[in-house]
Formats: sequence, structure tokens, C-alpha cells
Amino acid sequence: MWKKIIFFVFFIIKIIVKGSENLSVDFSYPDLKGDFYVNGKISFPSGSIYSDNNISVYDSKTHEEIPSKITITEKWPDSSILEVEILFLANTEKQRKYIISYGKDIKRKKKFTQTAVLPIISASIGKTPQTNEIINMPVGELLVKVDKSPDIRYYWYTVPMFALIFLTLYRARKTLKNEK
Repeated sequence: MWKKIIFFVFFIIKIIVKGSENLSVDFSYPDLKGDFYVNGKISFPSGSIYSDNNISVYDSKTHEEIPSKITITEKWPDSSILEVEILFLANTEKQRKYIISYGKDIKRKKKFTQTAVLPIISASIGKTPQTNEIINMPVGELLVKVDKSPDIRYYWYTVPMFALIFLTLYRARKTLKNEK
């Protein structure tokens, strides 16, 4: 009986203190022959990782680590990583399925900083939508307007806050009248 309880407690602790998470990398292999880069962005929950060394790219079948370039683009207020951009090398002749592992028990060993001039393919990591940040416009002019003015929908949270403050003050006043 005690062995079952100890095993159950150990199993629950193992689930709670889960070491790493795996995310699949989805992209289409291009028509070109040879090497290319796969590029994608990942967002992490607050407090999950604090260093880019806790993120690594692997071949899903052989679990071989793939050299990668990871750039932290944004951090949470607690200094944990919010978003990173990942770039790693792939080849059309050796097609693989890739996964990205992250967590406190992951230690990235293979990394690179200098990139060669190769085509870049956008990837969806962990079922996030693929982004295409390249605009091919051979002739013409592109005007972009970014509206940074606040909108009423950005202040939606003020209505419930004012209601809670009003109700708190109303009850406090009513309680003071009843005590006198």
C-alpha cells in the first residue's frame, strides 16, 4: 500500500516539475536544392526560461541537436524570456522533422552567430501562424501609416475597476452609518 502511495506522489511531483516542453516546427521544403535557413518566433509563458541556452533545436527522429542562432526579442518584467527568434540550417536533400525543446533542464551545445547568405524559409513553431515579413515589390512606392492613438477598447478594464471601487465605498459608507 505504501509503495503505491509513494509511487503516486513521485508521479505527481514529476508531472508538476516537468523538465522540458517540445514544440513542433512546421514549414514547407522549398524547390531549391541545398541548404537554407528556417526562421520562426516563439513566445514563452512568464517564468518558464531565463536564458537562450535553455532552448534547443533537435531532429525529431534521431534527437540530434541542430546548431541554431537564437535572438531574444522581448522579456517579461521578471526578466524571463517572452519571445525569441530562432534560425537554424536545413537541407532539401536531407529532409527532417524538427522539434524545439525548452526548459530549465535543456542545455544548448550547438550554436552559431555568423550566418551565410542563404534563402530563409518562415516556419510555424508550436502551431503558431507563419509570418511573412518580406515584401517583394520591384517597382513603386509603399506608404505605411501606423496609428498609435489610444482607442477606447484599450481601456476596457477601467469599467469593472470603477464599479468595484464604487461598491466598496458604498458598502463602507453604509456600514459606518449602521454602526452609528
